[in-house]
Amino acid sequence: VDGQYTDGTAPLVKQVRAPGNLGIPSNNYTFLFTPENIRSTTEKSPNINNNDNLANNGTDVSGDDNKITVAIGAKAAGDLTDGGYGYSYYKDAGVNVLADTTFPHAGVYSYTIREDIPSDAALGNGFVTYSLAEYTMDVYVANPGTTENPSAGLKVTYVQFTKVKNDDGTAVSGSGVKAPLEFINTYNKSIPFEVSNITTGNYANLDQTFEYDLTITAAAGITNATY
Repeated sequence: VDGQYTDGTAPLVKQVRAPGNLGIPSNNYTFLFTPENIRSTTEKSPNINNNDNLANNGTDVSGDDNKITVAIGAKAAGDLTDGGYGYSYYKDAGVNVLADTTFPHAGVYSYTIREDIPSDAALGNGFVTYSLAEYTMDVYVANPGTTENPSAGLKVTYVQFTKVKNDDGTAVSGSGVKAPLEFINTYNKSIPFEVSNITTGNYANLDQTFEYDLTITAAAGITNATY
């Protein structure tokens, strides 16, 4: 089932899309993890990235507890996948958010996850609409399995992601909706737009003015466009 993993991993997937024939510039996208109480206790879950000795997806995470940064390089329009509705997208392979985390004992550890949105959305000569999605992550950590192998150590046996908010920030319909940990951003360019009128003819009034009504509607996924 989507959003549930039994192999000890917890993949975070980043998708960046662009309209028309635009490519996407390179950028780093950072995600914040808020530790919640360990289930049935008042003890907080440990920080994500608390080992500080492993690089995730080529990004040094030393000292960046509770943050995961995904680096996506520049992609030409031809490198993107057609997503329909006038958009193409690039989706990374995913980063295991538990790769650099140690748990102190058995239990069910919980986190709230969202994207770290910069104050300036400008990127290159365009801008990014960042994801407002929010998820919870429950990590089930078990004791060593058998008396025959007592030194096996703690083991992550199950991870479940529950989607709380959609990419546009609206609440997910229903409760306990299991879904992959995926955030979708949209890149767009600022494009000048000009309307002109040409009047011709020997008897035309060349001083006449004309009025136009122009209605502009933001494309799907665009929330911070300016006109």
